[in-house]
Amino acid sequence: MLWTQTLGSGATKLFGAGAHGAYAMPLRTFDPNLIPGYICDTYGGGMTTDVLDREDFLDSHRALAVCAREFDRLVDDVSKRVTDLEDEGKGLKADVRRSPGRCIVQLGPVALTLSWLRTRAETVSQGRLMIVEWNGTVGANGAQEYVNGVPTVAVTQTAKVVRESVFIADASDEKSWTWRREGKAARKAFRSTDLAKTVVSSISGTLRENAARRPRVRSAS
Repeated sequence: MLWTQTLGSGATKLFGAGAHGAYAMPLRTFDPNLIPGYICDTYGGGMTTDVLDREDFLDSHRALAVCAREFDRLVDDVSKRVTDLEDEGKGLKADVRRSPGRCIVQLGPVALTLSWLRTRAETVSQGRLMIVEWNGTVGANGAQEYVNGVPTVAVTQTAKVVRESVFIADASDEKSWTWRREGKAARKAFRSTDLAKTVVSSISGTLRENAARRPRVRSAS
C-alpha cells in the first residue's frame, strides 16, 4: 500500500509498507519559483540554459561557418589597423599574408601571427584562436609546423615571442559571437573588431618600446 504526504515546503513524500515495516522516500521536486532560463532542482544541482545553448551551438556544423567569418572579420580589421601604422620614414611597411585560418602580419621589426587551431573533432568548442606577437621577421618558409596534426604558421629562427594569447569562441549564435581568453580567471569577452583593436594597440606599443631601446647615434663634433 502506498500513500503520499505534501509537506509545507511543497515537497512530496511517498510512503509505503513492506515486510520490513514502513518507510518514507522523498521525491525529487523542482522549485516553482525559479526564474526562466535556469534549470535547477532542490538538491542544488543546476545549469543555465544559456550554457546549454552555447555548447549546442559551438558543437554544430553551423558554428564552423560562423567561426570562419569571424576569423576573417578579425583579420580584415587587424590588416586595416596595421596599415594605418605604416611610416615610410621609419621603414614601417605592412606586409599581410593570409591563408585559410592563418594570417602573418609583418610591420618593420615586429610581427603578428593569428591562427585558428582546429582539432580532429572539427568542432568550434575544441578549437583555439592563437595570437602571437613577435620581435623579428616571421616567415612561412621552411619546415611546416603542426599542432594536433593541424598545420600552423612556421616562423624563422630570428623571431622571438613577445607575448602569446589563446582565445576560445564563446557564443550561442552568430549575433552573440565573442572571443574569450582561455582560462578560468579570464572573464572579458571581445567582439572581433574589439580584439583587433586590442591586438594592434599592443603591437604598436612594442614598436615604441623597441624605438626607446634603440641606441642613439651621436653626431660627430
